[in-house]
Amino acid sequence: MTADDLIDRLAAHRMLGALPREELAWLAEHGALRRFAQGEFLSTKGAPVVSMYVMLTGRFALFADRGAGPQKVVEWQ
Repeated sequence: MTADDLIDRLAAHRMLGALPREELAWLAEHGALRRFAQGEFLSTKGAPVVSMYVMLTGRFALFADRGAGPQKVVEWQ
């Protein structure tokens, strides 16, 4: 994916699409496109979240463990 393709994808994003193209270009320049495998974790309990993530496709869920095992709190698509 080229930088222009990534900026176009960010411009189509429902949360980021209203940003000026220059800001989207900054995100594309300073970020990294990353693909996650099914079942891969962005973060684990007790570990800090070290990056900002913008989901372009797919889905992920947030689980919390309050002593009774992991429970899904929210899911994004």
